[in-house]
Amino acid sequence: MNILYICREDLPTYRADVKVLIEDKLSMQCNLTLVAALKDGENQNSVKGNADYQVVNPSRKIRKLLGNKLAKVTAKLCRSIKLIFSNEYDFVIVRDNAFLAFFFIVLGKFKKYRSSFWLSILLGDLIKEDAIKRKKKSNYIYSCFYLFIESLAIKSANLLIAQSDEMKRMFESELKVSANVIAVPMGISELEINNFNLKKQTKPLSIGYLGAIESGRDIPFIIETLALLKNDSEFCNVTLKIIGGSEDQMALKNLQVLVSDKKLNDHVFFTGQLDRQDAWQELAECEVCVSYIPRNKVFDVSSPTKLVEYLALGNKVVANDIPDQKLLLERVGATGLCLSNQEAFVEAIKYQFRNTLSSESVNEIIKATLNERGYEALSSGLINKLAEINKS
Repeated sequence: MNILYICREDLPTYRADVKVLIEDKLSMQCNLTLVAALKDGENQNSVKGNADYQVVNPSRKIRKLLGNKLAKVTAKLCRSIKLIFSNEYDFVIVRDNAFLAFFFIVLGKFKKYRSSFWLSILLGDLIKEDAIKRKKKSNYIYSCFYLFIESLAIKSANLLIAQSDEMKRMFESELKVSANVIAVPMGISELEINNFNLKKQTKPLSIGYLGAIESGRDIPFIIETLALLKNDSEFCNVTLKIIGGSEDQMALKNLQVLVSDKKLNDHVFFTGQLDRQDAWQELAECEVCVSYIPRNKVFDVSSPTKLVEYLALGNKVVANDIPDQKLLLERVGATGLCLSNQEAFVEAIKYQFRNTLSSESVNEIIKATLNERGYEALSSGLINKLAEINKS
């Protein structure tokens, strides 16, 4: 199969779902041409992998004229059109950009390839929520137009690749799409896990959180939960390690102010952004790891990576009840699911602190997690679906 994949992320990317699932796994099972923009400050020699990379890097003149983001999208559009008219592809897959997706869906009617729209997030709804929050009328108008194009692309593509089973369900039952739909949730690299030299030195009454700390992630929920937990004398020495960073320095400062106001300076620690291996080693020191995802239209159909990583590393977990987390915990046989309020989180964390798992149970959960969410399994499912559609 010949596949043209138009990437949202600039390369080289830190995202494992792109680097491992697309660049490594998928490219080994088909002829993959990957169109992407070069990350600012990088050179093309830093982009390495099995795919046929078509990396675009707009000139300063074009960037100045169009702006950095639009210049990169335009460059990817032009390069992809050139490739389509000079090669034959079975599939053209566009990730997350509804404008590009709809354009290549229409072009596919004439060039006779199958079109696929990969949605890792409901971007239109995210833009709309942000516009309402910031009270930006122009952004709100843009979000409505984007949502219109996004809905056209969703209903017109030959294949939709959804971020989660819940997003797949929404496409099929609520939007009544007639296209093929497959869920490809967030996963983890089996090779990275197997090669990771885990030094398990768990500190008692320690909680870990892995992820970005932007305001939309509602990290104050976790900090305030810690304050409630600390009020119980049995857990007065509890600590929280927040592993992750943010490009928005105000987000970190606001969290530090909250920690100070709650008198938690000796209980909350920020590591900043770490590479994956160092982040995992920090998690290895935590007795319980938490995955709180705010409940809204966008996040309810998301697929959090952090919970997959916690389980694959053998951590005890507490996770709120968004559909993907509920489904994953059920499938791998792990405890820790709770409602999305602080009181429920406090009780679930207490339970996990008091709960002792045998090494046999931990190993079973790790094995089940890798079988369910390892990128080997996820890539096989995706390539099988593409092959099935290609034969029809």
